[in-house]
Amino acid sequence: MEKVIKYYVATPDGPVGPLSIKGLRARGLQPEDLVWCEGMETWERAADIPGFLDEVAGLPPKFDQERFDGNCSDEVRQGINNRPEYGITPSWSDRPSNYIVLAVIGLILFFPLGIPAMIKACAVNPYWETGNVEKARQLSKDARKWGLIAVIVGLLFNLLYVNRISSILEGMGAM
Repeated sequence: MEKVIKYYVATPDGPVGPLSIKGLRARGLQPEDLVWCEGMETWERAADIPGFLDEVAGLPPKFDQERFDGNCSDEVRQGINNRPEYGITPSWSDRPSNYIVLAVIGLILFFPLGIPAMIKACAVNPYWETGNVEKARQLSKDARKWGLIAVIVGLLFNLLYVNRISSILEGMGAM
């Protein structure tokens, strides 16, 4: 069984850890963060540890062209080294909407369904900024879906509530 390495990250409030690779990924490790684990003599910047940021980002190791035996087509060979580097995202003009306004409106109209919309809306930008584009796009779709459901159910619920109050008041002769 492979030993799981536990890492510590330096923060202004002191070291945080131990963290696994998944924990570092969830924390949003940045290239300038100082990292230490058992076996290291000193704290080092994450960017200075060869291959570490790629491992945290869940990317495969860089392809070694010199060891390549030539069994791949030129198209495959070009695609191997054209993967994005850690933390580099497409331009902001490509960023999916987080639908935060829709989530807030859904939260106001019908909070039980507005909560998942708000959670997903708030998660879009952090995933985008750390380079997890597909997850950001999926969260954007989910935030829109839950926001629309919350707004529609909230409007229907409030209309039925107002209608019911009106009929009660009408029955009492108040209207």
